[in-house]
Amino acid sequence: MIVTPVSAAEGRAVPAVHPCHGTATSEDPVNRRPVILGTVVVLAVLGLAPAGAAAAAPAPPTRVSAITAEHDEMRLADSRWAHHTPPSTPIAATHLATSSDALRLTAPAGATAVSRFEIRASAGVPRLTVGRHAVGSTTSTVQLSLSDGTDCSAVGGEIDVVAVEHDDTGRITSLAAEYSVTCSTPLARSGSVRWNSTVPYAFTTTPVRVDPAPLPLGQTVRTSVDIVNSGTAPQTYGPSSFPWAVPADSPHVIENDGCAGTTLAPGGTCRIDLAFTPDEDRGVFLSYLETPDATPGRAVASTYIYLDAWQPAQPVLTATRARGGVVLTTTSDAPLFDVVRGSSTIASGVPLPWTDVSATPGQYYSYAVVARQHGATSRQSNRVQASAWPAAAGSQGEFVAMQPLRVLDTRTGTGARRGTVGPGDTVTLEPLAGTQVPAEGVTAVLLNVTGTGATTSTHVTAWPSGTAKPGTSSLNLAQGRTRANQVVVPVGDDGRVSLASYAGDVHLVVDVQGYFASASGAEGGGYHPTEPTRVLDTRRARDGGPAAPLAGGEVVWVPVAVPADAGVVTAVDVNMTVTQPLAGGHVTAWSGGGPAPVVSNANFAAGQTVANHAAVPVSYRSGVPGIAVRNGSGGTAHLVVDLQGWYDDGARTDGLRFEPSTPRRYLDTRYGPGSGPTPLPGTTLRVTGLPPAVAHVVNVTATGGSGSGHLTAWSGSGDLPPTSSVNFVAGENVANLAVVPTTSGEEIAVTVAYSATGVLVDHVGYYY
Repeated sequence: MIVTPVSAAEGRAVPAVHPCHGTATSEDPVNRRPVILGTVVVLAVLGLAPAGAAAAAPAPPTRVSAITAEHDEMRLADSRWAHHTPPSTPIAATHLATSSDALRLTAPAGATAVSRFEIRASAGVPRLTVGRHAVGSTTSTVQLSLSDGTDCSAVGGEIDVVAVEHDDTGRITSLAAEYSVTCSTPLARSGSVRWNSTVPYAFTTTPVRVDPAPLPLGQTVRTSVDIVNSGTAPQTYGPSSFPWAVPADSPHVIENDGCAGTTLAPGGTCRIDLAFTPDEDRGVFLSYLETPDATPGRAVASTYIYLDAWQPAQPVLTATRARGGVVLTTTSDAPLFDVVRGSSTIASGVPLPWTDVSATPGQYYSYAVVARQHGATSRQSNRVQASAWPAAAGSQGEFVAMQPLRVLDTRTGTGARRGTVGPGDTVTLEPLAGTQVPAEGVTAVLLNVTGTGATTSTHVTAWPSGTAKPGTSSLNLAQGRTRANQVVVPVGDDGRVSLASYAGDVHLVVDVQGYFASASGAEGGGYHPTEPTRVLDTRRARDGGPAAPLAGGEVVWVPVAVPADAGVVTAVDVNMTVTQPLAGGHVTAWSGGGPAPVVSNANFAAGQTVANHAAVPVSYRSGVPGIAVRNGSGGTAHLVVDLQGWYDDGARTDGLRFEPSTPRRYLDTRYGPGSGPTPLPGTTLRVTGLPPAVAHVVNVTATGGSGSGHLTAWSGSGDLPPTSSVNFVAGENVANLAVVPTTSGEEIAVTVAYSATGVLVDHVGYYY
């Protein structure tokens, strides 16, 4: 084989004379590239050995097979667009059965390699010769196709055959060529092919994609690009640049171009150091770093740079009232936050949840936060409004449950003179005397007030002794009927409570169910309201048996479902409804420890539906808290019990505290606040303007109903619960106490069911 040298001055080959034949080979070199200068220098040095010197026989040149391909002018951000099947990859050659030169080179398919390269000489020039040849899809041009993840069937361009060898039969035995073609697909190609060739080739490897670390706005992040000469020829690199960058890209700079003017031997590397400093207006960088090299075609090595100026996500803020502060929470995973109240930053670099203990109770504040993460700050969060509950000192507002105890009965003279209470009469009782209620440390008592034998329809009002009588009602009575209602009443300075009837004569009976402590009072439990949950309904199958009413005198145990982490439960807050009784009587609820006390929770006549609220101490059976209820009538009666909340033993810190308030009427559809047409069935009335609370304690009254129906007091958010707070019949005035959780803090709702009726709502306190 004859090797043809290249002119260093022109970059073109000049004929070499064979020492025996003195003629040029069929590899008449045309337009040789600088990449073979290393070979030229070696040959020149060998050719200039001094005459007479014994020159060592040169080592035979290494023959390699390699294929490169670059997708010209097509930048694919997330895929490899410069491919290299290096000499280390086995490449098989197949001579195709045609009358012209036809060679197919194949390699194992890979995401970053050329797996197939096929070349066919033209019909007019059936033997490939050194020089440039037109490439196309007809027999008059060289035909070329390749596959590097996508297939290319060349329809135009050229191939520069740098060196080619044939054996005596005319088959190709060696090929070195550079090509630049257009394809039938939009992707053009350029590259090198070497098969069994000693001619070096150029190829540069760069990272597929460079993603600098998260970049906070206003800060500088640095990254580097390593350039590798992956070919077999030395390469000299030019200065790198970002020719495709646009003004919207982040401010950037090439801090150190370690490749510019550097000649790398095969396998050599150089590094380019970059810096980016995004600002508010230019936070993204999407472009290519281009480094001139000696590869065929565009002669540029490209590196895709993707930078998204990083900033913590804008937090979504939630503010929750707490005792003694406002608790701020967020779903953001940032570790630290700056807290803004109004226009001032009141805390910097604090984790959330965080409590603003400087908030004045009852005063509303506007809050926002800014997230801090990896040295960056987010946009300010949404604004939320919130106020704090008063800080609970000591046992302030905790509930102490007790077995119900009768402290007033005007029929027998218990707790007051014997005899009915007439219109304008006031009865003052001492719920602290002779009971478990201590003489001091009490803010309010929880009473069950019963009226019986009224000579005319009337209402009863309970209020703190020594204060003005409020214009509200605690109990509504029809003539001759017996009815009870639970009442929360603050105690007066003398520790007593006053009762008065509006009209006629009536007997009054009062049972104490517990009390709320002051700061210096006995330790009680915090309250945990729940969505109303039905825990007993004798109209439905129960305890594995059929539905059946309670028989006269029957006692039933009612387990209550509380959260698994509730701890010790001391009492439950329930609403009890008696319906379809066959005889008049009463229902008694107690802990179930011991016999039923001589008290009543709900009083009813035959056929009457009556509801009443109660706070009942619990006992435990098999680790489950529950209460006992007894049908105190001579006939059967159905009973429905709805759980509305529970009290802990004071060991928890999240239990709510109670604050009694001066009774105030917030709704009166007849002629007071919210007055208007009588609410029809399905009407939901909104009670607004309430003091901030987690749950409100209200006395709800139905008056002048057109038929039988019920009222449901609830939060007004979400789905209406399937429970009742007040049950009424046509023309009846009936009230019931309700503890109503609220989602807005200052609003609850009352929904009318089955019959039109007037509605009154009196506020008596709240839980915080």
